[in-house]
Amino acid sequence: MNEPTVADLEITALAAGGDGVARLDALAVFVPRTAVGDVVRASVLNRGRFARGTIQAVLHASADRVAPPCVHYTRDGCGGCQWQHLGVDAQREAKAQLVSDAFTRIARAPIARPEVVGNSDVFGYRRSLSFTVRGNAGQRRGGFHAGNAPDVIVPIARCLLAHADVQGAWDVLRRHLALLPRVRTHIARTEHDSQRRARRRRDGREVHDDLRVTIRRFGEGDMALIVEGGSQWRADAVAELAGLVPACRGVWWKPEGRDTRMLWNPTEGSSAGSDELTVDASFVQVNQSVAALLHAHVLSVVRAESPSHVVDAYAGSGRLSLALSSHGVRVTAIERDARASAYTQAQLPPDSRALVGDVESRLADALPTDVIVLNPPRGGVEDAVTELLTSAARGASPPRLLVYVSCDPATLARDVSRLTGWRVTDVRCFDMFPQTSHVETVCLLRPEA
Repeated sequence: MNEPTVADLEITALAAGGDGVARLDALAVFVPRTAVGDVVRASVLNRGRFARGTIQAVLHASADRVAPPCVHYTRDGCGGCQWQHLGVDAQREAKAQLVSDAFTRIARAPIARPEVVGNSDVFGYRRSLSFTVRGNAGQRRGGFHAGNAPDVIVPIARCLLAHADVQGAWDVLRRHLALLPRVRTHIARTEHDSQRRARRRRDGREVHDDLRVTIRRFGEGDMALIVEGGSQWRADAVAELAGLVPACRGVWWKPEGRDTRMLWNPTEGSSAGSDELTVDASFVQVNQSVAALLHAHVLSVVRAESPSHVVDAYAGSGRLSLALSSHGVRVTAIERDARASAYTQAQLPPDSRALVGDVESRLADALPTDVIVLNPPRGGVEDAVTELLTSAARGASPPRLLVYVSCDPATLARDVSRLTGWRVTDVRCFDMFPQTSHVETVCLLRPEA
């Protein structure tokens, strides 16, 4: 069995997951909670093509280091944040570097170091938080996964990233975890499932059937509770829990192996709630103030083209589509969530439309157009989308501008590399998630001449 060694390491960069990077005999060593310029003594475990390090002591502290204010981060090893030990300026510099490196390494399209836009609200900004709840009845605990041991749950009393209303709801919920759905004792259902669990036990990892509990603040202070997992949830327990959470407007549940459904709202009791309420609670901007800066930037660059028609792909609840249509722009919004698409269609003017379906299957129906906005999930766009956009760039009437909004630099760079016929003209980043290594990026592309 591979035994760890102890080595003194100098941190020279930060990786996409937030770890510091050092070199030991030409081997890359990833060391969590370090800063560029740190010299640390670490326990190093060779994993073959790379190594993992655990700090034993900081021998020389980088000027970028600050004292983390959260006890769960410093004492308990909570993995909800990666960069509380870095000053905000250092965090934003690192995020710019991560995006620049992704374009150079993956897209083979070097860019100037992008600007990172943010504000001073670096704590208390999250309007949506998801907690893991483990166990049954009185044995339950809720919190976040540990940074160095993903199978371990760190009980959380106070999350410094949470909006005050979200924290207030968690203060209630964590004292009443017994009211959440019952998690059944697991019996392997298939041979594949049994083998997978046996392998995880051999690897030294426990197997758990956890609940995922998401608290969201939406609208003007309304609260939503979304629970995933479990097999049984008594109606009286649902109502009691909802009554304990201030300003609760709805409780949704996704039982194991089934679809999400609304169980409770204050006007209809346990009957199904309105689609509008579900859409409002589903498409919440985690960081409202920085999301507003990103939205204003996208709206500005799109309007600067004076477009007659814009395609808003992965439109969500239609915020951008509705803003553009209010300025007289004809819009085609594409969204796979049928309720969100219907919600958008009901508010669009007659000359605009909302298409239901995957972007890869509906984008061709929306062309030609002047501007396309892509705002895909973390996994980026499908090959069919980049193939269609490549054809559009080479067509007789290509779009004038493609705006790609991304929450993952690696998938953005990958997709840019596949967009043959397009050239990058601007990249700007937004610090939507301070204290973490995540960054939002807006990339502008135009057809090659």
